[in-house]
Amino acid sequence: VSLVPHGTFCTLATDTGTPFGTHVYYLVDEESGSPIIRVPSDSVEDLNLIKDGKCSLYIHPSGEATDCIARVTLMGRAVHLGRGEDEETSGVRDGFAQIASSLPPGERSFEDLVHDHDEVFRLEVDKAYVRRLACVITQQKEVEVVDEESFRQAETDPLAFVSPFMVKKWNAEHLEDIVRFTTYLTGITLEELESAKLLWIDSLGLYIRYQKFGEFPKDVRMGFPQRVTDEKALVSVLTMLGQVTWESQKPA
Repeated sequence: VSLVPHGTFCTLATDTGTPFGTHVYYLVDEESGSPIIRVPSDSVEDLNLIKDGKCSLYIHPSGEATDCIARVTLMGRAVHLGRGEDEETSGVRDGFAQIASSLPPGERSFEDLVHDHDEVFRLEVDKAYVRRLACVITQQKEVEVVDEESFRQAETDPLAFVSPFMVKKWNAEHLEDIVRFTTYLTGITLEELESAKLLWIDSLGLYIRYQKFGEFPKDVRMGFPQRVTDEKALVSVLTMLGQVTWESQKPA
């Protein structure tokens, strides 16, 4: 939720009661972990929330690492925090402005900022559905249901914001290690391997997507010997794993 600052926000249409979805950017409340969303005061979403605060937010990262990071649907009720012009929402205005400034110029729009007459809501999460890769052998996905208390107590993985940089760096500079990890984990030979790339890294391990000639791509996970909490420790563990796999595969 903290890693991907946008998603599909669904409210209940006032006339039919069916879900009405729009793309939104959001902030994360530091205390509760709940998303904070801005809604134009004259929008369909605002009219829907006035009648019924029930809503959901579907969050999914883009790119090839989607299944590794997981997809999340948050369900709950929108609580009104005030209007964009209120002093109470000044921190929200600043937060959205910071997100907008980080976007490429061609992707910025009027909708990215909190304006005086916008309504600001916090999504109080009752339940979260988390879909992630369950088995690297069958590529089966699983859905975990997270209750309100567990969601509030959840913490962002310490490598969440380091991972994109490290994945890009290792794919560019350490492809031999990634190939070695793949053959070590899967038992396939170098001659059978068409491609391999690092997808994602978290504090407990990493994901690699590989493809054998004539087959569909598959994902495989390599666990770390201990939990990793920062970039320095991550580099150390990856270097150690590279050495261990090289030693295991070098000719006798």
